[in-house]
Amino acid sequence: MSDPPLIIVDVNETLLDLETMAPTFKRIFDDKSAMRLWFSNLILYSAALTLAGHYAPFTDIGGAVMKMLAVVHENQRFMAERMKARVRARPVDHAPIVTAPSAVVDIIREAIADVASR
Repeated sequence: MSDPPLIIVDVNETLLDLETMAPTFKRIFDDKSAMRLWFSNLILYSAALTLAGHYAPFTDIGGAVMKMLAVVHENQRFMAERMKARVRARPVDHAPIVTAPSAVVDIIREAIADVASR
């Protein structure tokens, strides 16, 4: 007898409106696009754990990813302050070169102009 067919259904963002969490991420990280980064990492780590044969509740993975994001976020701010760098934040997701290339170009042009004026 053959194995029954396998059906996979992705309900994330189909049945769940993740955008309702954006204000919370805006409050915590001062960046509502952090929600997209959190969610993509949540899916990534969930899939990696599953493929490795390890089960962890989605809520546990979500909490761990949130803590990881907080550490990365704080490190970036700390290093920028330490270098006395100017921070330019834009409301974009974690792949701005793809989703908001004009914002990336504007920041690069601003940096070139700043360096050229010194």
